[in-house]
Amino acid sequence: MKAIKIAALFLAIAGLALPASAELKGKNELAVQAGVMNFEGDANIDAGLIYGARLGHFFTERLSVELSALTGNTETGGGANVASLHPALAASYHFRFGKFMPFVQAGAGLLRLNPEGASASSGLAVHWGGGLKYFYKPDFLLRADIAHVIDTEIGKGTHDLEAVVGVSWLFGTSKEEVAKKVEEVKQALAPDADKDGVEDSKDACAGTPAGAAVDAAGCPLDSDKDGAADYKDSCPGTAAGVKVDAKGCALPVDSDADGVAEDKDECANTPAGTAVDAKGCPQGTKEIPADNWVLKGVTFEIGSDVIKAEGKTILDEAAATLLPRTSVRLEVQGHTDNTGNAAANVTLSEKRAAAVKAYLVEKGVAADRLEVKGYGADAPVADNATSEGRDANRRIEFKVLSR
Repeated sequence: MKAIKIAALFLAIAGLALPASAELKGKNELAVQAGVMNFEGDANIDAGLIYGARLGHFFTERLSVELSALTGNTETGGGANVASLHPALAASYHFRFGKFMPFVQAGAGLLRLNPEGASASSGLAVHWGGGLKYFYKPDFLLRADIAHVIDTEIGKGTHDLEAVVGVSWLFGTSKEEVAKKVEEVKQALAPDADKDGVEDSKDACAGTPAGAAVDAAGCPLDSDKDGAADYKDSCPGTAAGVKVDAKGCALPVDSDADGVAEDKDECANTPAGTAVDAKGCPQGTKEIPADNWVLKGVTFEIGSDVIKAEGKTILDEAAATLLPRTSVRLEVQGHTDNTGNAAANVTLSEKRAAAVKAYLVEKGVAADRLEVKGYGADAPVADNATSEGRDANRRIEFKVLSR
């Protein structure tokens, strides 16, 4: 009963054990071993040394069948020599745990005993047991076996014990390895002019450059689907739908098709057919002078935010410059000299800046492109001690926030 429980435990573990990477199916095993045989049921025969060989074949990764022949010499209790021979056929079921491969085995064969000075006797013997194999190298194993041998004729049911150790060699080729070799030979024989791994008869893209990764049809891979094969794609990972050049890099975007790329176009959405300058603006359009643009000549009534007539002319020109440049955002700054109350100057400068914004909006410039701020006398550009300096400090200035 105890032996049955142990066998059941082995079978349960087998369901969890996974085959190791070495392929056994289709291979053969040749083992040489030596050990001892104890004739437990034959009180007149001493335990003796035995040796022999085994030859097996793996039908699956776990199941093998083997022929074995173990022979040896021992003595009777009276000192007479006894020769033994135990050939057998057995089936083994293996479990893989990395380099270790325990197994259980059962089989049947012939047990022959030949005492010195007496006639030999032989009969059917069945055995069961198991052992352990250790992969010392991929095809060389250390092996230990133990078997319970039951004599069915000699001694009628006597029980003997065999214990042997040795080495074994795996040879032959598994079905998987054969298939791999066959495929390698086929590949070697099949013409492949461009050496891309796809034979010419199946190559839809002959002449692929050396080293280029190809698909099953022999065509260069294009992982980002931009039309530029991976081997010549200088910009891999291009987003879907983006137009690219011959090197797989995104072409400059030009939404209004005026010939000026978006990142350099200061006048987006130019009407079709409009002649533009290098910045994408209609020819003749004045450029924004700098990031800080002083509108000289924009003046106001004394102490007021009312724009004088000559100032409106300058603002008309500013509006003409800003209208096509829809991406440009400005801060409209109001500045004063230091005459009078500082707080009042800040308020006045902000009102004047707001008046300029209102005028530009009236001329078509989007309000959300213009921010207003009054600085009073806090940001002079000249000396307030002179009349000329105070005139310069009283000004409207545009600060470019974005182009």
